[in-house]
Amino acid sequence: MFTSFQKVIYKFILDTEMSLLFEFKLNSIEFIRKMSIMDLQSYMTAITERKKQLDKQKQSGMSRDNFAKSLIAMRDILNYMTGNI
Repeated sequence: MFTSFQKVIYKFILDTEMSLLFEFKLNSIEFIRKMSIMDLQSYMTAITERKKQLDKQKQSGMSRDNFAKSLIAMRDILNYMTGNI
C-alpha cells in the first residue's frame, strides 16, 4: 500500500497534527493545508527545538522549587519529632 518513504512522511504529518492540536490548540488541517513538506519540516523542527528549550528551563526551575519544598518538609518533620511546634 505505502512505500517506506510514504510511511515516514505520513507519520511525520500525523505527529505534526497531533502536536499542533494538543500542545498549541491549533486547527492543524487549516494550518498545514497549503504548506509544503519542506516548510512543514522546517517549521516543526523550530517548534520542537523551542519546546525542548522551554521544557528544560521549566524542569530546572522545578528542581529548585522541589528542593526548597523538601527542605521545608524536613524542617516540619524534625520540629514535630522534637516537639518544637
